Amino acid sequence: ERQTLSDHVETKTRSTARLIVCVILPFAAGYFVSYLFRSINAVIAGPLADTFNLGPAELGLVTSMYFLVFVLVQIPASAVIDRYGPRRIQAALMIIAAVGAAVFAMAENLAALMLGRALIGIGGSVALLTGLKAISQWGTPHKIALANGWLVMLGALGAVAATLPAELLTDRIGWRNLFLVLSAVCIAIAAVIYVFVPEQAMIDEHAGPRLRLSDIYTDARFWRIAPLSATTIAASWALHGLWASRWMRDVEGLTHTAIVHVLLAMAVALSAGALALGRSAHRLQRHCIAPSTLLAAISGLSMAAQAALALRLPLPMTASWALVALAGASTVLSFASLAATYPPSCSARVNGLLDLLHVGGAFVAQWAFGAIVQVWPAENGVPPVVAYQTALGVLIMIQVLGVLSFVASSFRLRPTIFVAHRNYHPTERRERAGQRFPGFDHSVRRWMIRVADAREQAQPRLGAAHGVLLLVLDFAASVSALARGQQEVRRVIRFMPSPRAAKFRCRRLGIA
Repeated sequence: ERQTLSDHVETKTRSTARLIVCVILPFAAGYFVSYLFRSINAVIAGPLADTFNLGPAELGLVTSMYFLVFVLVQIPASAVIDRYGPRRIQAALMIIAAVGAAVFAMAENLAALMLGRALIGIGGSVALLTGLKAISQWGTPHKIALANGWLVMLGALGAVAATLPAELLTDRIGWRNLFLVLSAVCIAIAAVIYVFVPEQAMIDEHAGPRLRLSDIYTDARFWRIAPLSATTIAASWALHGLWASRWMRDVEGLTHTAIVHVLLAMAVALSAGALALGRSAHRLQRHCIAPSTLLAAISGLSMAAQAALALRLPLPMTASWALVALAGASTVLSFASLAATYPPSCSARVNGLLDLLHVGGAFVAQWAFGAIVQVWPAENGVPPVVAYQTALGVLIMIQVLGVLSFVASSFRLRPTIFVAHRNYHPTERRERAGQRFPGFDHSVRRWMIRVADAREQAQPRLGAAHGVLLLVLDFAASVSALARGQQEVRRVIRFMPSPRAAKFRCRRLGIA
């Protein structure tokens, strides 16, 4: 038994090491570059605006092209990932990202900038989805939230690299040469993914129900998470990717160096928060607390921080922006919630549909924020403070609607198409329920043990209880018989001609 246990631990250690080296690290590198491209415009926004004479709306449009392409690529790319696997798809898209970075570096006008940004968006559009797909294939079901946390944490380090390190490289070699370097990095990551990531999954890819996109988009469980996740994450990405730096410059009056340091703190909060959220969700699931509940709490904290910034309350600005950035890591929670609901065979499509709402909302939020700011005329080349406050207030109201939708759907959730699917057997449903709440079986066992203990302790008292019950019943019978005897005496005395005759009659009837 000791040798068997040792072999089991060794096998588990090898599988965990393989998951980290061959799955998490290669795809985390791709997500790292994707996050770097997503956030780097906050650092190079000044040089870009000066070089091409861009206004707030034009700058927001160029930056949001990354998210617009995300929207267009998510659905077809997620279906292709489910069919051909994450390895080849991510390697090919990294090559497209390398081409886009080279075009962006050599752009001479606004159209070329938008083309390069669009190609970069295509290359990085499914970096997260491929990693989540690989984790759902090779990862242990009850540890998916933890593995997702590590993936997002390592990838979110790209946001850290897009702050002070990118600023130093931009000052040294210029933003054009920086993008050429990133193009070479994309090619190297594509080679690593193609060589080191295994081709075949360890599970039957065709097991489980075959769900169409319409089945997922009409599923009440999907729409319970989607509005809350989309509004929270889209607002965080839109602010962190561009408008946080402009807010600090135009509203708070910070210098460029101070802005970079605050962005670095936001990136660190994003990266560390992804791992913290993953570990928290993993621990809370043992107590039957779903990741979606934690997601709602993070959304509330983010809105409170944004309200403090909009009202310019005397609170630490860096802490408020760090909370806003932390909300961007809550993809760990939303994707883990969906992974506990849908089988791995359609995980890429489910995650792709949710990520479509994330990036689509980020595109609309990032562009609309700039459009609202531009409504007010600039004063000395700088938009007024009220313009930024109004735009942030609108963003907060949209997030409030997402939270209200989550709360309302929690009360009216009904069985869905997915649950009633003909290929979704009830046994599998129970198994997946146990995977979603690994502490449920343990709680049931503890409850049964307590019930058995209570019965054992109550056994000696049952005899005494039965004796007391018999005495009570005997006393009640005696009182009843006495009452009936008294009634019979009254009746005999009433109809007998004399007391002597009544006494004789009572003796004959056995009445004292």
